Amino acid sequence: MKCSIAMLICLIAGGSAAANPKASTMWDDYAKLRLVCFWKVVATEKEAMSPGFPPANRMAIAYEKQMLMGHPDISAAFFVNLTPTNRLMANSLIEGAPDDTALVTTRIELQDQGRALGDNHSVHRNTSGQNYVWINSNKPNMARQYLSYSCGVYQLPLPIQPSLAPGQTPRVPPIN
Repeated sequence: MKCSIAMLICLIAGGSAAANPKASTMWDDYAKLRLVCFWKVVATEKEAMSPGFPPANRMAIAYEKQMLMGHPDISAAFFVNLTPTNRLMANSLIEGAPDDTALVTTRIELQDQGRALGDNHSVHRNTSGQNYVWINSNKPNMARQYLSYSCGVYQLPLPIQPSLAPGQTPRVPPIN
């Protein structure tokens, strides 16, 4: 009888919280996270698809917890002028889903072309989605240029370069 009580105590003491500590989620760690975007203007599509970005071309903003329409929300958003005629809007909502992801939405305004393109990436912590666009398509006498940007959710300290989410490849934004 002593052995079964001792085994029961050992199972209860060692088998619950000690063996299965609750994993930290982005929702729990939002104060340590930032929405981060990197960008570059390059001459070729190959360069646009490359994951390397100039260190100075990075912007980050903290996530903010708030209540919207009676529901908790942890989100971040910003605008940045990437070139004199091209502006990037990025926003992100940390999803309370079991897969621990955030939805990052980007919208690039190509003001000289009079259009905008958007995309959504579902990313995990410390990963990005990457997009690129041909930015001088309405100027036939100019050399071709591409604008590439990569936005994601990163934990402090912030990285020097982005890391693409598994299975993601750089793409042209699909939403007009």
